[in-house]
Amino acid sequence: MRPRLFALDIDHTLTGDDHRITGPNVAAVARALEQGVKVTLITGRRYSWSAAMFADVLGVTGPLGCHYGRRVVDHPSGEVLVSHPLPEGAPRALIDAARPFDDALISLFLGDDLIFEQLPPGWEATTLPQFSVGDLDAVCADRDGEIISVHVSGLERTDVVKAVAQAGRRLFPGLLDFYYSPWAGDPGGLLTAVSSAADKGTALIDIARRLGVDPSETVAMGDSVADVPMLRAAGLGVAMPWAADEVRAAADLVAEGGPEDAVAKTIHALLEGGLEDRSKERDQDAPEDGPGSP
Repeated sequence: MRPRLFALDIDHTLTGDDHRITGPNVAAVARALEQGVKVTLITGRRYSWSAAMFADVLGVTGPLGCHYGRRVVDHPSGEVLVSHPLPEGAPRALIDAARPFDDALISLFLGDDLIFEQLPPGWEATTLPQFSVGDLDAVCADRDGEIISVHVSGLERTDVVKAVAQAGRRLFPGLLDFYYSPWAGDPGGLLTAVSSAADKGTALIDIARRLGVDPSETVAMGDSVADVPMLRAAGLGVAMPWAADEVRAAADLVAEGGPEDAVAKTIHALLEGGLEDRSKERDQDAPEDGPGSP
Protein backbone atom coordinates (compact mmCIF):
# COMPACT_ATOMS: atom_id res chain seq x y z
CA MET A 1 0.00 0.00 0.00
CA ARG A 2 1.04 3.62 -0.54
CA PRO A 3 0.25 5.35 2.80
CA ARG A 4 -0.95 8.90 3.17
CA LEU A 5 -0.37 9.03 6.95
CA PHE A 6 2.13 7.36 9.28
CA ALA A 7 1.02 7.21 12.95
CA LEU A 8 4.00 6.43 15.16
CA ASP A 9 4.42 5.51 18.80
CA ILE A 10 7.46 7.13 20.42
CA ASP A 11 8.96 5.03 23.21
CA HIS A 12 10.65 1.80 22.08
CA THR A 13 9.30 2.34 18.57
CA LEU A 14 11.01 5.50 17.33
CA THR A 15 13.51 5.59 20.18
CA GLY A 16 16.49 3.42 21.00
CA ASP A 17 17.77 2.37 24.40
CA ASP A 18 18.87 5.96 25.15
CA HIS A 19 15.26 7.21 24.77
CA ARG A 20 16.24 9.35 21.80
CA ILE A 21 14.81 9.05 18.31
CA THR A 22 17.43 7.28 16.23
CA GLY A 23 19.12 8.84 13.23
CA PRO A 24 17.72 6.36 10.68
CA ASN A 25 14.19 6.98 11.95
CA VAL A 26 14.62 10.76 11.76
CA ALA A 27 15.85 10.43 8.18
CA ALA A 28 13.00 8.10 7.19
CA VAL A 29 10.35 10.45 8.58
CA ALA A 30 11.99 13.36 6.74
CA ARG A 31 11.81 11.40 3.50
CA ALA A 32 8.13 10.63 4.04
CA LEU A 33 7.37 14.31 4.67
CA GLU A 34 9.34 15.33 1.58
CA GLN A 35 7.17 12.99 -0.49
CA GLY A 36 3.99 14.55 0.85
CA VAL A 37 3.10 11.76 3.27
CA LYS A 38 1.74 13.07 6.57
CA VAL A 39 3.22 11.91 9.89
CA THR A 40 1.78 12.07 13.39
CA LEU A 41 2.85 10.84 16.83
CA ILE A 42 0.44 8.94 19.07
CA THR A 43 2.02 8.38 22.46
CA GLY A 44 1.47 7.86 26.16
CA ARG A 45 3.46 11.03 26.78
CA ARG A 46 1.99 14.46 27.50
CA TYR A 47 2.21 17.16 24.87
CA SER A 48 4.16 19.93 26.63
CA TRP A 49 7.91 19.40 26.96
CA SER A 50 7.58 15.84 25.72
CA ALA A 51 5.62 14.89 22.60
CA ALA A 52 6.14 18.45 21.36
CA MET A 53 9.93 18.11 21.56
CA PHE A 54 9.91 14.78 19.72
CA ALA A 55 7.69 16.32 17.03
CA ASP A 56 10.21 19.14 16.64
CA VAL A 57 13.07 16.64 16.24
CA LEU A 58 11.14 14.97 13.42
CA GLY A 59 9.81 18.15 11.81
CA VAL A 60 6.23 16.99 12.37
CA THR A 61 3.37 19.49 12.65
CA GLY A 62 -0.39 19.14 13.01
CA PRO A 63 -2.48 17.08 15.44
CA LEU A 64 -0.69 14.71 17.83
CA GLY A 65 -2.22 12.03 20.06
CA CYS A 66 -1.03 12.31 23.67
CA HIS A 67 -1.81 10.67 27.03
CA TYR A 68 -2.44 7.30 25.33
CA GLY A 69 -4.80 9.01 22.89
CA ARG A 70 -6.90 10.72 25.56
CA ARG A 71 -5.86 14.11 24.22
CA VAL A 72 -5.36 15.32 20.66
CA VAL A 73 -3.24 18.47 20.54
CA ASP A 74 -2.27 20.64 17.59
CA HIS A 75 1.46 21.21 17.13
CA PRO A 76 3.06 23.68 17.38
CA SER A 77 0.16 25.85 18.57
CA GLY A 78 -0.54 23.64 21.60
CA GLU A 79 -4.30 23.95 21.10
CA VAL A 80 -6.16 21.05 22.72
CA LEU A 81 -8.48 19.68 20.05
CA VAL A 82 -9.95 16.72 21.96
CA SER A 83 -9.80 15.75 25.63
CA HIS A 84 -11.11 12.67 27.44
CA PRO A 85 -10.56 13.08 31.21
CA LEU A 86 -11.15 10.35 33.77
CA PRO A 87 -14.81 9.74 34.68
CA GLU A 88 -16.23 11.85 37.48
CA GLY A 89 -15.14 10.58 40.89
CA ALA A 90 -12.56 8.13 39.53
CA PRO A 91 -9.43 10.12 40.46
CA ARG A 92 -10.43 10.41 44.12
CA ALA A 93 -11.43 6.73 44.29
CA LEU A 94 -8.11 5.55 42.83
CA ILE A 95 -6.12 7.79 45.15
CA ASP A 96 -8.09 6.55 48.15
CA ALA A 97 -7.39 2.95 47.11
CA ALA A 98 -3.64 3.63 47.08
CA ARG A 99 -3.33 5.56 50.33
CA PRO A 100 -3.55 2.60 52.74
CA PHE A 101 -0.15 1.48 51.39
CA ASP A 102 2.69 3.39 53.05
CA ASP A 103 5.01 2.92 50.07
CA ALA A 104 2.57 4.11 47.41
CA LEU A 105 3.65 7.01 45.24
CA ILE A 106 0.66 8.81 43.74
CA SER A 107 0.50 11.45 41.02
CA LEU A 108 -1.92 12.74 38.42
CA PHE A 109 -1.98 14.73 35.22
CA LEU A 110 -4.14 17.85 35.41
CA GLY A 111 -4.04 18.59 31.72
CA ASP A 112 -0.29 18.51 31.03
CA ASP A 113 0.68 19.41 34.60
CA LEU A 114 2.09 16.49 36.61
CA ILE A 115 1.24 16.79 40.30
CA PHE A 116 2.71 14.45 42.94
CA GLU A 117 1.40 13.87 46.44
CA GLN A 118 5.04 13.44 47.44
CA LEU A 119 8.18 13.31 45.34
CA PRO A 120 9.72 9.97 44.35
CA PRO A 121 13.07 9.24 46.01
CA GLY A 122 15.88 11.22 44.45
CA TRP A 123 13.61 13.66 42.62
CA GLU A 124 14.33 16.64 44.87
CA ALA A 125 16.85 18.07 42.40
CA THR A 126 15.00 17.23 39.20
CA THR A 127 14.31 19.91 36.63
CA LEU A 128 11.40 18.12 34.97
CA PRO A 129 9.12 20.85 33.57
CA GLN A 130 5.52 21.29 34.61
CA PHE A 131 5.59 19.14 37.71
CA SER A 132 4.86 20.02 41.29
CA VAL A 133 3.90 18.67 44.68
CA GLY A 134 0.35 19.49 45.70
CA ASP A 135 -2.80 18.60 47.57
CA LEU A 136 -4.38 15.92 45.40
CA ASP A 137 -7.60 15.99 47.44
CA ALA A 138 -8.01 19.67 46.60
CA VAL A 139 -7.32 19.02 42.92
CA CYS A 140 -9.93 16.26 42.86
CA ALA A 141 -12.46 18.47 44.62
CA ASP A 142 -11.94 21.57 42.49
CA ARG A 143 -10.95 20.26 39.05
CA ASP A 144 -12.17 16.66 38.86
CA GLY A 145 -13.31 17.04 35.24
CA GLU A 146 -9.84 18.05 34.02
CA ILE A 147 -7.79 15.11 35.35
CA ILE A 148 -6.46 13.04 32.47
CA SER A 149 -4.79 10.21 34.40
CA VAL A 150 -3.82 8.91 37.83
CA HIS A 151 -0.50 7.13 38.40
CA VAL A 152 0.45 4.80 41.23
CA SER A 153 3.74 3.09 41.98
CA GLY A 154 4.41 0.67 44.80
CA LEU A 155 8.21 1.02 44.61
CA GLU A 156 8.51 -2.61 43.47
CA ARG A 157 5.55 -3.75 45.64
CA THR A 158 3.13 -5.19 43.09
CA ASP A 159 0.35 -5.56 45.67
CA VAL A 160 -0.13 -1.78 45.61
CA VAL A 161 -0.85 -1.46 41.93
CA LYS A 162 -2.93 -4.64 41.92
CA ALA A 163 -5.14 -3.30 44.69
CA VAL A 164 -5.64 0.03 42.93
CA ALA A 165 -6.48 -1.60 39.59
CA GLN A 166 -8.91 -4.00 41.24
CA ALA A 167 -10.65 -1.13 43.05
CA GLY A 168 -10.90 0.86 39.83
CA ARG A 169 -12.42 -2.03 37.90
CA ARG A 170 -14.91 -2.74 40.69
CA LEU A 171 -16.03 0.86 41.19
CA PHE A 172 -15.99 1.96 37.54
CA PRO A 173 -16.65 -1.17 35.47
CA GLY A 174 -15.87 -0.68 31.80
CA LEU A 175 -14.93 2.98 32.28
CA LEU A 176 -11.20 2.76 32.99
CA ASP A 177 -8.17 1.37 31.17
CA PHE A 178 -4.97 0.50 33.00
CA TYR A 179 -1.44 0.42 31.62
CA TYR A 180 1.57 -0.96 33.47
CA SER A 181 5.06 0.11 32.48
CA PRO A 182 8.55 0.66 33.91
CA TRP A 183 9.63 4.20 34.73
CA ALA A 184 12.63 6.01 36.17
CA GLY A 185 11.23 6.19 39.70
CA ASP A 186 10.41 2.50 39.97
CA PRO A 187 11.98 -0.24 37.82
CA GLY A 188 9.19 -2.49 39.03
CA GLY A 189 6.56 -0.48 37.21
CA LEU A 190 4.00 2.27 37.20
CA LEU A 191 0.23 1.86 36.97
CA THR A 192 -1.52 4.46 34.81
CA ALA A 193 -5.32 4.77 34.87
CA VAL A 194 -7.06 6.56 32.01
CA SER A 195 -10.57 6.82 30.61
CA SER A 196 -11.76 3.97 28.39
CA ALA A 197 -13.81 6.47 26.35
CA ALA A 198 -10.82 6.91 24.02
CA ASP A 199 -7.53 5.23 23.14
CA LYS A 200 -4.77 5.40 20.57
CA GLY A 201 -7.14 3.99 17.97
CA THR A 202 -9.75 6.72 18.40
CA ALA A 203 -6.94 9.29 18.32
CA LEU A 204 -5.71 7.89 15.01
CA ILE A 205 -9.17 8.05 13.47
CA ASP A 206 -9.70 11.61 14.71
CA ILE A 207 -6.30 12.78 13.46
CA ALA A 208 -6.80 11.13 10.07
CA ARG A 209 -10.18 12.85 9.72
CA ARG A 210 -8.68 16.23 10.57
CA LEU A 211 -5.98 15.70 7.96
CA GLY A 212 -8.43 14.56 5.29
CA VAL A 213 -7.06 11.01 5.20
CA ASP A 214 -9.15 7.85 5.15
CA PRO A 215 -8.09 5.43 7.95
CA SER A 216 -7.57 2.75 5.30
CA GLU A 217 -4.69 4.88 3.96
CA THR A 218 -2.86 5.01 7.29
CA VAL A 219 0.02 2.98 8.69
CA ALA A 220 0.45 2.69 12.47
CA MET A 221 3.57 1.38 14.20
CA GLY A 222 3.95 0.47 17.87
CA ASP A 223 5.36 -1.97 20.38
CA SER A 224 3.05 -2.12 23.42
CA VAL A 225 -0.45 -3.29 24.27
CA ALA A 226 -1.47 0.37 24.50
CA ASP A 227 -0.75 0.50 20.75
CA VAL A 228 -3.12 -2.37 19.88
CA PRO A 229 -6.20 -0.16 19.22
CA MET A 230 -4.08 2.02 16.92
CA LEU A 231 -2.70 -0.97 15.02
CA ARG A 232 -6.22 -2.26 14.51
CA ALA A 233 -7.66 1.10 13.48
CA ALA A 234 -5.01 1.70 10.81
CA GLY A 235 -5.15 0.45 7.26
CA LEU A 236 -1.88 -1.33 8.05
CA GLY A 237 -0.77 -2.06 11.61
CA VAL A 238 2.94 -2.78 12.11
CA ALA A 239 4.31 -4.26 15.34
CA MET A 240 7.92 -3.86 16.36
CA PRO A 241 9.94 -7.12 16.36
CA TRP A 242 10.36 -6.97 20.16
CA ALA A 243 6.65 -6.45 20.86
CA ALA A 244 4.75 -8.90 23.06
CA ASP A 245 2.87 -11.73 21.39
CA GLU A 246 -0.54 -10.06 21.81
CA VAL A 247 0.73 -6.92 20.04
CA ARG A 248 2.20 -8.91 17.17
CA ALA A 249 -1.05 -10.84 16.85
CA ALA A 250 -3.06 -7.62 16.57
CA ALA A 251 -0.83 -6.26 13.78
CA ASP A 252 -0.95 -6.98 10.07
CA LEU A 253 2.78 -7.50 9.94
CA VAL A 254 5.89 -7.39 12.09
CA ALA A 255 8.68 -4.98 11.16
CA GLU A 256 12.21 -6.12 10.47
CA GLY A 257 15.33 -4.64 12.00
CA GLY A 258 16.47 -3.49 15.41
CA PRO A 259 15.58 -0.65 17.79
CA GLU A 260 17.62 1.77 15.69
CA ASP A 261 16.03 1.14 12.29
CA ALA A 262 12.87 -1.04 12.31
CA VAL A 263 10.61 1.97 11.74
CA ALA A 264 12.96 3.39 9.12
CA LYS A 265 13.09 0.14 7.15
CA THR A 266 9.29 -0.10 7.11
CA ILE A 267 8.82 3.51 6.02
CA HIS A 268 11.36 3.20 3.20
CA ALA A 269 9.82 -0.08 2.01
CA LEU A 270 6.34 1.40 1.93
CA LEU A 271 7.46 4.54 0.12
CA GLU A 272 9.21 2.38 -2.46
CA GLY A 273 6.24 0.07 -2.83
CA GLY A 274 8.40 -2.97 -2.19
CA LEU A 275 7.14 -4.17 1.16
CA GLU A 276 6.44 -7.89 1.11
CA ASP A 277 2.81 -8.72 1.92
CA ARG A 278 3.04 -10.50 5.23
CA SER A 279 -0.43 -9.58 6.49
CA LYS A 280 -2.34 -12.04 8.63
CA GLU A 281 -5.66 -12.35 10.34
CA ARG A 282 -5.86 -10.07 13.37
CA ASP A 283 -6.31 -11.57 16.78
CA GLN A 284 -9.61 -10.20 18.15
CA ASP A 285 -8.96 -11.53 21.65
CA ALA A 286 -5.85 -9.56 22.62
CA PRO A 287 -6.07 -8.41 26.27
CA GLU A 288 -6.96 -4.81 27.04
CA ASP A 289 -4.22 -4.03 29.55
CA GLY A 290 -0.47 -3.75 29.27
CA PRO A 291 2.11 -6.48 29.74
CA GLY A 292 2.31 -7.54 33.34
CA SER A 293 -0.89 -5.66 34.13
CA PRO A 294 -2.17 -6.25 37.65
